[in-house]
Amino acid sequence: MTFQDVMLSIQKLSEYLRSKAKVVVLTGAGISTDSGIPDFRSENGVYSKWDSQKVFDIRYFMENPGYFYEYAKSELFSIKYKQPNDSHLLLYELQKRGEIESLITQNIDLLHQKAGNTDVIELHGSISRSRCLKCRKIFEVDEMIKILEKSQIAFCDKCGGLIKPEIVFFGENLPQKAIEEAFAKSADCDAFLAIGTSLAVYPAASLPVEAKRNGAEIFVVSKGDTGADYYADYKLDMELKEFTRMLKDNL
Repeated sequence: MTFQDVMLSIQKLSEYLRSKAKVVVLTGAGISTDSGIPDFRSENGVYSKWDSQKVFDIRYFMENPGYFYEYAKSELFSIKYKQPNDSHLLLYELQKRGEIESLITQNIDLLHQKAGNTDVIELHGSISRSRCLKCRKIFEVDEMIKILEKSQIAFCDKCGGLIKPEIVFFGENLPQKAIEEAFAKSADCDAFLAIGTSLAVYPAASLPVEAKRNGAEIFVVSKGDTGADYYADYKLDMELKEFTRMLKDNL
């Protein structure tokens, strides 16, 4: 990929944005690494320290919740204190100007909302709330942090049931409304931009396929290989902060 290739790709994407075409954006963990939140599969990602077969597996959680809560205490809930970076802020500006149709995220960190984005389609839930699996009582993130300051595992103060954050674990279904909306938006867009996602987790990885099937051009921005590289119209293998700077300069 030459510098000229990068510029041509960014110029093409800029044309879609400036023309107020229907542009759908999908973000993954890579967009938040510049905010100090590790991704999952990189050398220093979550799965380099925590067993990927256990930490977000719903069956393992139900049998051994202590493993997940060890991770949650040391890393997950600290996400609350992270701030959006330039890539999040640019997506907010684009939404505010009406230059992106929809913003879909695989992330649970709420950084798009902190940046100012509204109507974010959250495919995997978020850390904002947790729920008792027995009596269904809701716990806000600040309450969860306080519970875990005193306990190794979060149990409900009302009924003693196990509490689970409202994020989607492996083995659970995605929120039906969110996935239906994401597929509908993807099927009806002119351009689909995937940022910071390996496109390795389904059904999110099917969204650009749905867009491509219905005639959209596909832009993928991610460091390293992704599941869409073989059919993407434009693949930018580059750091997101550099992509953000270049895109901003071209708008």
